[in-house]
Amino acid sequence: MREVPYEGSLSSRIYIVGEAPGRDEEIEGRPFVGGAGRILNSLLSQTGISRQQCRIANVMTVRPPNNDFKHFYIGSLPKPELIEGRRRLVEDIKRSEANVVIALGNEALKALLGVNGITSWRGSVVWSNLCERKVVPTIHPAALMRTWEWLPLVLCDLRRAKEESRTRELKRTERELKLNLSFEGVMQEIARMKSSKRVAYDLETHNGRITAVGLSDSPNRAICIHFTEQWSLEEEAAIWLALKDLLEDERVEKVAHNAQFDNIILITNPPYIKVKGLVMDTMCAFHTVYPELPKSLETVCSIYTDQPYYKHLIHTEFRRYNALDAVITFECSQKIEQEMEEFGVRDFYYRLVHPLIPILMEMQLRGVRVDQRKRAELYHQLSERMEMMQKRLNEIVGREVNVMSPKQLKELLYRDLGLPPKYRRGTTVETTNEEALSELSKKHSSPLFSLILEVRGLRKLLGTYLNEKGGRDGRIRCSYVIGGTKTGRLASRESVLGGGTNLQNIPPICRQVFVADDEKVLIEADLSQAEARVVAYLSGEERLIKLFEKGGDIHRQNAAWIFSKPLEEVSKKERSLAKRLVHASNYGIGARAFAIHAGISQNEAKALLQRYFDTFPKIKEWQLRIQTELRKTRTLTTPFGRKRTFFGRGEQLYREAYAYIPQSTVADYLNLALIRLKERYPEAEVMLQVHDSIVIQCLESKVQEWIRRLLDAFSISLLVNGREMVIPVEFKVGKSWGDMKEVRYVEGS
Repeated sequence: MREVPYEGSLSSRIYIVGEAPGRDEEIEGRPFVGGAGRILNSLLSQTGISRQQCRIANVMTVRPPNNDFKHFYIGSLPKPELIEGRRRLVEDIKRSEANVVIALGNEALKALLGVNGITSWRGSVVWSNLCERKVVPTIHPAALMRTWEWLPLVLCDLRRAKEESRTRELKRTERELKLNLSFEGVMQEIARMKSSKRVAYDLETHNGRITAVGLSDSPNRAICIHFTEQWSLEEEAAIWLALKDLLEDERVEKVAHNAQFDNIILITNPPYIKVKGLVMDTMCAFHTVYPELPKSLETVCSIYTDQPYYKHLIHTEFRRYNALDAVITFECSQKIEQEMEEFGVRDFYYRLVHPLIPILMEMQLRGVRVDQRKRAELYHQLSERMEMMQKRLNEIVGREVNVMSPKQLKELLYRDLGLPPKYRRGTTVETTNEEALSELSKKHSSPLFSLILEVRGLRKLLGTYLNEKGGRDGRIRCSYVIGGTKTGRLASRESVLGGGTNLQNIPPICRQVFVADDEKVLIEADLSQAEARVVAYLSGEERLIKLFEKGGDIHRQNAAWIFSKPLEEVSKKERSLAKRLVHASNYGIGARAFAIHAGISQNEAKALLQRYFDTFPKIKEWQLRIQTELRKTRTLTTPFGRKRTFFGRGEQLYREAYAYIPQSTVADYLNLALIRLKERYPEAEVMLQVHDSIVIQCLESKVQEWIRRLLDAFSISLLVNGREMVIPVEFKVGKSWGDMKEVRYVEGS
C-alpha cells in the first residue's frame, strides 16, 4: 500500500480532513485527486476558497482494501493503525497555523470531535479539545456523487468555514436560558412576554402529554417550563392559564416550527389552548425558500445560526434542549422573513401557504367517518381473494412464497428460475419491483408475475388501508404536510394524535368505506385535465388551448391528431395510448419507461413520442426553454409566484423541472380555492384534499347551494404567458367517497 502524505503548507488558515485515499490518490500520491477531489475543487472554487492555500489530509494515509474504511475497525473499536492515524493527524493540526478544520465525512468527524453522525453535525462550528481548533463538519464530496441534493448544504458549510478561518477564536451568540424557574419565576416570565412583540413557542410531549413548553421573545433569551412534580396542582393550573392567556393573545405575534403539530397538541389537551396571532411557521416558510432542502429545525438552525448541533441533549439536558428549540425558532424566524423578502416569495407565503395551517388543522381534527360494516365486508372479501391467489402461486412454485420479501423473490426469480436479473435504475442492486416484474412478464410468459403482483397489491390494501379501524369515534384522521413535496403539493401521513393513515393515496376500491356523517353527503370538486391544461398554456400550443377551451373528449381528439385519422375511427386502445402519451411527453419520460407503462415495445414508444412532438412542437420548445433557464439561473417561477431552485443534474433534473411548474401550479390553484372557500364560507366542512380535488360534506338538501359556493371558490383566473387561464371544476356527490355520481350545478336552484 502506497502512503499518501498530507499536502499544503502548515501556515494555511484552513485545514481540510478527509477519510482515506482512493485508487486515484494512491496512484498519484496526492489527496483528493479522483472524482471526489474534482468535486471538492469545484466546491472550494464556488465558495472562494483556494485549494492552494489549504492544508489537506486524510485520517488514514493508506487506502483500505476495497475502499472499505471498516477494515480499520474490529467491530466498533478502532484498530491500532487507525488510532495512530488519528494521533498523527491531530498532532499535525496542532503544528499548523490553521484557524479552522473542515471535517469531510464521518471518519474525520469521529477523529476530531469523537462523535458520530455527519448529517446531524454538519454545519456546526465546534471547538475540538483534541486538536485545539474550531471544526466545521460537512458531507464528504464522495457522498455528493450519490446524493447531489446535499450540495447547497455543503456549500453553506464551506462558506461558514471560510468565515471562521479569519480568526482562531470561537465566538458564539450569548443566550440566557432560564431552565429551573420557580413558580413565581415562570409567572413573571409569562407576564413579561405578554408585552413582547413576538414569541416563539415549542412543545415537548410524551405519550400525547405535554411535558415541557419552551418560550422565547428574543434571539438571546428563552425559558423552559418543565412540568414536573415540583409544583402543586394549583400552581400547574395557574401556569397553564397564564400560558393560555399569552398564546391566545392576538396582539403578541407567535412563531413555531411545525405549528400544526404544536397547535393540535395544545388544542386537544387541557386547558385547550387555541393559539392566535401565528405569523410564521418557520418549517413552512423555510420550505417556501428552499423546497429542495430538508426542513427540520436541525437543518434550519445549521444555516441561520451559530448554535452547534444540540438534538442529542434531549437525553441528557432536556430543559436546555427545549429552551434552545424555542430560541432558535425565534432567531430563524427573523432571518427567514428577510430571506423570503430577498427571494421574492414573502407575499406568496402569506397568500398561499400560511393560510392553509388552520384549515388543515381543522380537517385533521374533524377526520372522516368510516363505515365499519363495509370495511369488515371488504376486508373479508379481499382476504379470501388473496388467500386464493397465494395458494395458486404456491402451487406453481411448489412451496410457500412471501411476496413481500424481496430476498425470497430474488431467490425464486433470479436463482431458482434463472431469469436475467433486473436492477434498480442506475445501480447494480437487484430489484423485484413492479417495473422489473412487468419487464420480465413480457419476455417470459408465465402467470407467476401477475400472481405476485396481485398478492402483493392485496396485502398492501389489507395491511395499509383496511386494517385501520379509525379512532374511538370511528373516524380516520391524517396530518396534512404543507412542505411535504418539492412542488408544493400537500403530503399526508398518520395523525399526530396517533393512528390514522395517508388519506391521499387511498385506492379506489377502498374509498367506499369512507362515508359522510348522518343526514349528509360528500361533494368532490375535481379540477378537469388540470396539469395537461397548464402545459398547453405554458407552451402556447394553440391547438391544445382551443381544444381545452372548447371541451369534449380531449384524449380522443389528441389520438385523432396523433394517429392522423377521423375522430369517429379512433379506437379505445388509441385513445388510451394518447392519454398516456400526454403525461409521458409533457414530462420528458423516455421511450423505455413509456413502453413499460403503455405495454408496448420500445420502438413503438419512441415512434409515438416523436409523433406527439411533431403534432405539438411548441411543447418541445417549452421544454428547451426550461433547460435554458436552468442553465442560466437554476430557478423556475410558477404563474402563482412559487419559486424553486434546482440542485440536481442530468436528465432527471430536466424531467423534474418539466413537471414542476404544471404540478405546482395545479397544487396552488387547488389550495387557493380551499383558502377562498374557508374565507368566504367558514362553516364549510372540508373532509379531504387529494392533489386535484377537495371533498366536503353538507346536508343532502344543501347540495346545489354548496356546489354554487364551490364554483365561487374555484373561479380563479390565472395569467399564464399573458393569457387568462381558468381550470374547470367537475362535481360528484355521494354518501360514500367510493360511490359518487357526477352532478351539474343547476342555475337558480
